[in-house]
Amino acid sequence: MFQKREPPPNEVLYRSGGVPPGVIAALRQSNVRTREWPDEAGGRALDVDFVVAQCAAVTLLTESDVTAMDKDLLRKRITAAKQYLRPMVLVWKSVTCAEGYLLAQTLVSSEFRVPVIPVGSAAEVVAFIKTMHEQEQHSTPRTTWKPLPDRRQYDEMVLVALTAVPGLGQKTAEKLLSRFPSLKLIANADESALVAWIGDGPGRAVHTYFHS
Repeated sequence: MFQKREPPPNEVLYRSGGVPPGVIAALRQSNVRTREWPDEAGGRALDVDFVVAQCAAVTLLTESDVTAMDKDLLRKRITAAKQYLRPMVLVWKSVTCAEGYLLAQTLVSSEFRVPVIPVGSAAEVVAFIKTMHEQEQHSTPRTTWKPLPDRRQYDEMVLVALTAVPGLGQKTAEKLLSRFPSLKLIANADESALVAWIGDGPGRAVHTYFHS
């Protein structure tokens, strides 16, 4: 049975033995307070990699996870993340594991309907965790991203995920999501369709981010 945990105020919990040391070091250098999530009694580690707030959890699929692509283990880990109101999955994307990334993206998006964010470095992981943490912890976030009105047709955390796209502002991201309301639709969109909807520079930037 999975055991849900809530982090202390202003801290990010991370799974003992499950998160690359470089990511933890980079989180601490970015002034995010972290606390290790110990193994449960009997030596069984928890299956969520980060808990960034009471209702939000992140699973990180590293390059080795994506390369091995154990679907049963992946399903188990995503099931654990879905205990939380706002689960997110960061999936390592590189030339050496491109096929595994596509398999993971398809499984997580279609079977679990959980947002998938491609990452390629510890810095990208940290940037996302830090932004998500700030959004969850503060009624007035320290970032420039603002809560969306209730009429939105997409999860607010999808908007947060788009902060990883270089140079993409909130208004442009909102416009993008009004036409492509999920990360899967954005990732599968043709560059020409993105450019036609949000302009040449932003459209190319979004397409490059999801396909490079």
